[in-house]
Amino acid sequence: MRHGVRGPLALLVLAAVVLAAAFWTPPFSPTAALLGDTGNPPVPASQPTPGTGAQPTPSATPVSLPEDITTTATAVARQVLTADLTGVGRSAFPDYWPPGGYRALYRSIDIQAATARPESATPDLVEVTLLWTGIRPDGVAVEADPTTVRLRRGAGGWTPLHPWEP
Repeated sequence: MRHGVRGPLALLVLAAVVLAAAFWTPPFSPTAALLGDTGNPPVPASQPTPGTGAQPTPSATPVSLPEDITTTATAVARQVLTADLTGVGRSAFPDYWPPGGYRALYRSIDIQAATARPESATPDLVEVTLLWTGIRPDGVAVEADPTTVRLRRGAGGWTPLHPWEP
């Protein structure tokens, strides 16, 4: 009698394994996501991009910033994100938010990682991507979420830019 049950059960287990393998995705890695890791091996800059047959063209935008700019821009971006999500420190950027009442979206946030890169050929426009977690006012924890803050350096220092601003 057991032989009659083992056959269909084995077939069901085999089907589950095949389906699991077909739909399995590697676990999310916040660090890899911030660094732009797609899971594919890197292609050296001297090699043509696979499938194009063309030689890569040098980028006009530098890939990194001087350490002092990175440090300062990252600190400002942390302040902007904290002010945006919790309301704490909004007075430091009076022209960024419209006047009026504000309801905090998060009770607290924890910025876990940050990376800065130039947005253009000049280091006066910078994108800072921050990976953060937060606690909403109802006590629910929100897992790692990346947010990019755009900044422009002017005479008064770094100021945040809205997504629609050039």
